[in-house]
Amino acid sequence: GNGLANDITPTGVALFAGMFVPLWVSWTGFTFFENRYSVDDFLHRAMVLAQMAAVGGMAVSAPGVFEGDFYLFAVWAGIAQSVVAAMYIRAWAQEPEGAQYARYWGTVFAFSGVVWLGNGALMSQGWLPTTVGAVICGLATLAVFAAPLNRHSRAINEQYPIDFEHLGERYGLLTIIVLGESFVKVLSHLATEEQGTALYLDGGVVLLITCGIWWIYFDDVAGSEVRKGPGKWIVWLYAHI
Repeated sequence: GNGLANDITPTGVALFAGMFVPLWVSWTGFTFFENRYSVDDFLHRAMVLAQMAAVGGMAVSAPGVFEGDFYLFAVWAGIAQSVVAAMYIRAWAQEPEGAQYARYWGTVFAFSGVVWLGNGALMSQGWLPTTVGAVICGLATLAVFAAPLNRHSRAINEQYPIDFEHLGERYGLLTIIVLGESFVKVLSHLATEEQGTALYLDGGVVLLITCGIWWIYFDDVAGSEVRKGPGKWIVWLYAHI
């Protein structure tokens, strides 16, 4: 967010989106795992902490991407997705019911995680140009996005239906956190800049827009049921980006 605030240009927006989407994918991968499996033992908690650390690493290394250093962010993103893959692979090995579902998504996240990790390692040694590595990582992320769309994925999804009440709550929490960050960012800016009527008016307009988005979302989206039909829930999911 700070990087975007300092570079409101098409390039800056593209860089911001390029970092936000892998963060969102890592969080979404874990959220969907929790939607299907109830695990709360020592190993699972350790894996959750490992994924939290990896996402934290993505956040810490994000400013470097604006300066052309992409490899560290790629390594952390690869670790975050690999942990999600490990959760699914563990479920595949230990729980016969739903093994087909766990195997599929474990493979998807393992593929993407390995691509991100491998490209990050190659870029860190200078063996792969940053632009090429970023494109390859982007394609791996697109593979995760496309994974729910094929016939096999749709079949296993129908066999093991999504708990939409849980999913709606999780994405509602994510949305209110993101909107809350927008609110905090405006107030922190007002606190550090030289105060004046024009600045307060600008800040007021931005806060009004943020509150308007919050109002619309929690009136019309958060409590609504996802309509039945092919691809309806996927549209609902990706619209959150």
